[in-house]
Amino acid sequence: QTWLKGGSVGGIESSHATADNDAGDDEAIILNELLRRRGLYLLKILVEAEKAGDDKLNPTLVANWNRYLACMETMEMENEPHLILQVWETVQDLAASVVEPDSGATAATVAPPPLSWEWMHILWARVLLSPDMPPLRKASLCHFCEGKAGLLLSNATPVAESSEASDERNPDNQQQRANKGKKQNQKQPQQSKKKKGKGAKAKTEVRGMPLYMMTNEFVIHVILPCFDSLEQAVGTHYHYEEGGTTIKQDLTKLLTDLMKLYFQGMTERQEQEKFGDFMDIMFEFEALTAIRLKTATFVLDLVASHLQNSTMQVTLHKSFFRQSSDALSKLLSLGYVVPAYRDSIAKSFAVILACGDVESVIDVHVVLDALKLYPLPSLSSSPIEAGSSDSVSWIDHDTSYKSLQAWLSKLEQKGPSKDWGTTLASTMATAFVDGILSQSSVSSGSGTENQDGSCSQMELNAGKSIVLFSALLQGSSPSEQLWPAINKGLALAPAVAMGNWSQSDKVGRALVLLETACKLQLISGNGNGDLVVDKTSNQMMPPPPSIEQLLSFATNFLLLRTRSLLGVSDGASKWEGSRSSAAKRITASVLAVIGSMQTIKEGFPSSLVVPDILDRALERAMTTGENEASPLEQVSVAFAAIAGGATPKNQLAVCRQLFEISYTAKGGGRGAQWERSLFQCSKWGSLSLLAKDLFTDVASNETDKFMEDLFKEASGSVEACPTEGIVFLFDCIAIATKAGVVEGDNKITMKKVVEAMFAALDSEVSSSDAVKMLNEICSTLFNEEMLLAEAKRVKAKPKVVKPIRNALRRLRDMAGRQRP
Repeated sequence: QTWLKGGSVGGIESSHATADNDAGDDEAIILNELLRRRGLYLLKILVEAEKAGDDKLNPTLVANWNRYLACMETMEMENEPHLILQVWETVQDLAASVVEPDSGATAATVAPPPLSWEWMHILWARVLLSPDMPPLRKASLCHFCEGKAGLLLSNATPVAESSEASDERNPDNQQQRANKGKKQNQKQPQQSKKKKGKGAKAKTEVRGMPLYMMTNEFVIHVILPCFDSLEQAVGTHYHYEEGGTTIKQDLTKLLTDLMKLYFQGMTERQEQEKFGDFMDIMFEFEALTAIRLKTATFVLDLVASHLQNSTMQVTLHKSFFRQSSDALSKLLSLGYVVPAYRDSIAKSFAVILACGDVESVIDVHVVLDALKLYPLPSLSSSPIEAGSSDSVSWIDHDTSYKSLQAWLSKLEQKGPSKDWGTTLASTMATAFVDGILSQSSVSSGSGTENQDGSCSQMELNAGKSIVLFSALLQGSSPSEQLWPAINKGLALAPAVAMGNWSQSDKVGRALVLLETACKLQLISGNGNGDLVVDKTSNQMMPPPPSIEQLLSFATNFLLLRTRSLLGVSDGASKWEGSRSSAAKRITASVLAVIGSMQTIKEGFPSSLVVPDILDRALERAMTTGENEASPLEQVSVAFAAIAGGATPKNQLAVCRQLFEISYTAKGGGRGAQWERSLFQCSKWGSLSLLAKDLFTDVASNETDKFMEDLFKEASGSVEACPTEGIVFLFDCIAIATKAGVVEGDNKITMKKVVEAMFAALDSEVSSSDAVKMLNEICSTLFNEEMLLAEAKRVKAKPKVVKPIRNALRRLRDMAGRQRP
């Protein structure tokens, strides 16, 4: 069997070898072919040796082995699909003669041994995984899924054999039928023709083995790779003629029906262990990556749908959770995973976890690894009032989170006590802040040796998973579980401000919990998930003093961390690498701090302490004179303060001051690039936040003049602006454009607007930023007012420049070729 397999399952390593063969794959195919033909030769010698060595052989079994050899030789030597398809009748008879392992007819009692599943596996795999022959694989898979290749699409007992097949099994019946046929032929020759026709009709009856005999390895390593290799090569639709009729088949539907019948058979026979073994094999990283993501998504969706609608209870072992979480984490971390496939795989995995029975309480690290596969829901920025049903809508309205909640509920039932979940959540939060949880399994010490309050990506994922775990527990208060750990970490912020940076990592991890909980609207307001509203004034009451104190610690720490990032020296090991990579890392770190500022602002909109701290920070940053800060520190601190909710009394004056600040390098060397990149990003970011309200206020000549200068400077700085600041610069262009249109200012011409916007869109920005820019371009240029204005100009002067029409044509040319 090993020789006939060609050194691998079916003769090729994976479906990728059938579509794209390099030099190494070609050598493997040649070697596999040599091994298969040598194995076929040895099998033929063994059959002949059995026939010559024993007089008590079963002639039917000998005939079966001879026919097996003939079918195998045909599949090995022939390359034409119509020649291969002629052997399926014989293959059906061979499959019908297969003996089940527990039938008692083993090699020790029968000579020669009967055909078993393993031999049919080799026969089918040889044609289903034929290298460099997609049409043959396509035709064979179609007949296999239709039940015409020897595998019956039923889990019942196989159908009765035809008379010819029965005669081949029993020589006495064959001789009796032959003698009877001679007499009838002599008496009624015409009647023999009719019987011959009836015999041919009986020959077309489908024969084979029941579907339940198929193994999981055959499904995962043969059928799925065969189907996966067809779509990009020859497609999944197959047309063929039968009895003068053209039959059109969709292999996707045929495979879906086959898989459903296969799963249904395991349910009817109560084969929970076999189904669990299928999931163990399917969730191996090698199995998931051996097929395309589209096929993997398709299979996992079928598994989840079956478990959701089935009455069979499948017990998931502890090893399954670790293996599946690791495999999916590696798979979804690949850069080429389409978001639609990512969401579908995560959703199917959540349903599988919810429908399976938990063997026992599993390791907490495995739970966190599974939860990190799911992104945080996008909630509205509006605060949730007390008693609002929207506080849990993101769980009830999403199948993934609802399934995860059911899974955690099963884990709680296996726990040693009723409050196992709540106790575990608070313990994990405290251990995470102390660094015990992250050092043991999550980050392996990465990100903890810098001692600047930053967190590694693994720590961010762990913090997110802990908060999500607390939110998904039924009948618990996430704020009660998270606030003690957050308080423990943020209480160390004053010590960090005094120069004890060894405690900054704990403060940073506490901020991760605070920020994630604010995004999920779990601990806003008084710390119990509610925002208190004064009924007389209909305004939100500020948080209590204890919460305000923690918010002040968090805000001051974020400002301190911003200044510490600006003081990074050229020789710091943290910023090793090229100048461009160092610029991206530092700019991303500052933007992460600014994002934390905005999250706290949205989570606690009624806080009085946070705006006061940020107002004073902005005032100090904009102070001129002896204590004037460097230009880089001015714009960076201003950006952080404004993003966190600072509201200057004279916004136009602050905008003009920020606009007139120019970058001054501290010195040459590698540090100049990241300083310039961060300066541009912070400057345009702070201007975009402040300028939004300027043109909505009462118009003035100073405002109009500033908008003109802002547009001129922004449109001329597109090429010089780093990638991280392009979005903010684009916002400034859009704001200035809308202000010019509202006031009817002709100095900002539409031609310049179109050129500036498309110059920013052509920059190397992410897909999400490109979509945002495209949406802004369409809303700015293609509104009714702009279109009517250009139509009026064209009507008056037909040869006038038509910038909006040119923009539409440019977008049409970009469609389908460029992002987004």
